[in-house]
Amino acid sequence: MSLKKNLSILLVVLTLFSFLVLFIFTSNFRQFLSNTEFHTALNEARWSLETTKVLLEEYLLQKNPRVSRQLRIKFDTFKRDESFRNLEKWETEFPLVSSLLSKRTDLVYIVELLLAQEERDGIFLPDTMPQPDARVGLALPAP
Repeated sequence: MSLKKNLSILLVVLTLFSFLVLFIFTSNFRQFLSNTEFHTALNEARWSLETTKVLLEEYLLQKNPRVSRQLRIKFDTFKRDESFRNLEKWETEFPLVSSLLSKRTDLVYIVELLLAQEERDGIFLPDTMPQPDARVGLALPAP
């Protein structure tokens, strides 16, 4: 075989090898991006669930206006949290996701019931909440 023919074969083999490496790299990179997106959504959802749970526990232990306001604010963001919508894409692939989404549904139901009961009973409505005193920075009861 001539040198020219050997170099041509070597060039073809190297080209095929480089295409194979490129294909493997791109497929692994796509999988890496997908895994990263899943883990980010999972961690954000767990964090949102955990912080809402902590505020709910604090609300149940000490019912005061500050905790009630914090729970309402957190609950509004919790209901609209994008991380749970992102997780719904992986519900069929990972059984962990469906249990996390069901916990979210349960927590939303519980908090909605508690906040509705609070509104119905008139506890901590805005006109009965303590107003801050600008002179000393202390909260005084509403007149």
